[in-house]
Amino acid sequence: MTDRRSAGRDEELEMWKLAKKVTGFHLTGWKATYVDEATNTALEQYMKYNEKSKKEDDPEKEEKRKKSLMKTIARRKAITLAERLNAIAMLNPEDLTYDGPFGGHIRRRIPEGGDIIVDPRDSGDPERALLRKERREERKLMIRGAYAALDDPKHRTIISIRFGEGKGTNSEIAEECRYSQHNVPAHVGRAKDGMAIGLKILKHPRLRPELEIFVGILESRINANRESFPEEVEAAVSWAEKHADGSDVMPRQVATSLGQLWEEVDERGHRVRNEIRVKQRIVAACAAYVLLEEDKRPDRSAGGFHDDFEVIFAVRDTLGMGVMRRRSAIEVLSSWFSNSSDLS
Repeated sequence: MTDRRSAGRDEELEMWKLAKKVTGFHLTGWKATYVDEATNTALEQYMKYNEKSKKEDDPEKEEKRKKSLMKTIARRKAITLAERLNAIAMLNPEDLTYDGPFGGHIRRRIPEGGDIIVDPRDSGDPERALLRKERREERKLMIRGAYAALDDPKHRTIISIRFGEGKGTNSEIAEECRYSQHNVPAHVGRAKDGMAIGLKILKHPRLRPELEIFVGILESRINANRESFPEEVEAAVSWAEKHADGSDVMPRQVATSLGQLWEEVDERGHRVRNEIRVKQRIVAACAAYVLLEEDKRPDRSAGGFHDDFEVIFAVRDTLGMGVMRRRSAIEVLSSWFSNSSDLS
């Protein structure tokens, strides 16, 4: 029995590697972040279909049949997901009915020698055309970041189906996520609420100069374990405190404000609310940004922690935390590490 189980696990791992190779071929660029998720869903579907498929008596033919089935499913999953992600990235944030307008204006000059394609709607104004293009790119980053900040992979599936290519139905969501069709509207609502939190934070004007780097961090951490977040925040606070010397007070402000920000969203256990999970992922991304030495402003340079503070301020301001309370980072850290037994 043990040998049979071991053989089954080995075969499953082999099929997973095969599926990942296929999905990785179709999911490239920023979409490569979702290769593992596409691979996992492809493997789940393979296991279900393979169980019902007609088996071959010849071992070589049977092996070939299994690999062909796995490749077909993985390819379909990857192509479908790529199409959905491309469609999602082109959404206007208002299409997701989140709280608050897509506000703010971009004021940039046209680079010398830059080629501007004039849009007829811009009345032949090349500067307006450039602003429209930059606005679209900015919206794309915001959608991508909010999508990556979703804590539940099934919520990403819901958003990709409902707002991606084809505008999927509740039946499709129920089938892919294994929900009761009766419960789909509630799950869709939670997924959209999660996107709304991310979009509201990412549209903050103080975050926009660092938006591309911050979204890249969120996308690189979609599989990060939430249980490691307190330690990651502690490491970022310690890093900032280490640079808090001389006349530059910004590192100390970064350390204190980040510690207080985590305290605001610090909930533990297995029943943490969905919106808190999304906020925790965003705050942990703030910690990861602080730990980047070579970010928008290298930490060792003069004013090197100014951009880190701007990122943290944007999140704090969106969450309604207001003016920073007068507590040191050490006081904040001691408060949420005093009960280390609560970590779970």
